[in-house]
Amino acid sequence: PLNAHIVGKEGTEAEAFAKDKGWPFVSDTTPNENDYYYESVDDGVKILFSANSVNKDVPQSLGGKPVVEIGDSAFAYDNDIENFESGNVRFINANAFVGSTLKNIKLSEKTEDIGDYAFRDCKALTAIKIPNSTKELGVGAFNYCSKLASVTLGNSIQTIKSGTFDYAAFKSITMPTSIKTSENAFWQSRVETLIIPENAEDVTLKDYSLRLYSLKELYLPACVTTIEENAIGDYHSPD
Repeated sequence: PLNAHIVGKEGTEAEAFAKDKGWPFVSDTTPNENDYYYESVDDGVKILFSANSVNKDVPQSLGGKPVVEIGDSAFAYDNDIENFESGNVRFINANAFVGSTLKNIKLSEKTEDIGDYAFRDCKALTAIKIPNSTKELGVGAFNYCSKLASVTLGNSIQTIKSGTFDYAAFKSITMPTSIKTSENAFWQSRVETLIIPENAEDVTLKDYSLRLYSLKELYLPACVTTIEENAIGDYHSPD
């Protein structure tokens, strides 16, 4: 299960197993403040695992240092967390908030990378604005966020990866001018209008990238240079 964490001694098979699975690992020497386990990294700390059942906000600092990274599965299936303001966070790792009760996300211009399935199945989330500083948006990063009604994409993302917005509720999206490739990112979403900006360059639409049952308006300017055979079409309604 993605919410599992391993407790053991450093340098043992338990630690190796946890890292192989992408699960949080804590030992009796792992720093802990208010039931947030963390480790030191460049310029700050990385949250490894949250056992805090009181605070509804992700902490901005621990041990007197800024939080700059959210570890794999750190808040996975957390039933108490509601608010995440990224502040100094540069990296949000895989499954960081998967299945949690997160409602509000405010990402700063310091956020560079959002990992695979980082916010998957956050069913209370209604809006997300990806800053221009974010270069990587992982596979399935927001899939099964069924109440996600508003999405703004920053102008550093080059690939909209597979499953990124599956089953989302938003009806309109404008791709960033930085877009180069769109994969199968909107499966069973409710997108009706999709716009690719005219000032984008050499855009490729991969197979199944725009197979949307609800699509009504599609803007494909001359900058779209490759459309694979099965890129555009429809699927059955999720209803």
